[in-house]
Amino acid sequence: MQACQYLLINYRNRQNMSQRDFARKCKVSRQYISLIESGRRMPMLDFVLHIADGFDMSHKDFMMVLIDKISYYKNF
Repeated sequence: MQACQYLLINYRNRQNMSQRDFARKCKVSRQYISLIESGRRMPMLDFVLHIADGFDMSHKDFMMVLIDKISYYKNF
C-alpha cells in the first residue's frame, strides 16, 4: 500500500467521511478518490494539497505525515 493511499483511507475513515463527501470537500470526483484508494492512480502534488485541505490540515503538517509514511513504507 502506498503512503498517500494509506493516509487517504485511514484519515477519511477516522473522520467517518464517505468517498463522496470527501471528494466534494476536495473538489474532485468520487471516482478519483476511489482510484487513489484502490492504488490504481497516484495523485499529483497539487491533489495531495487538496487532500490536506479536505482534512482541514495545513499543507506543511500533511506533508510531514506523508513523508513519515513514505519513509515507513520504504523499509518494506
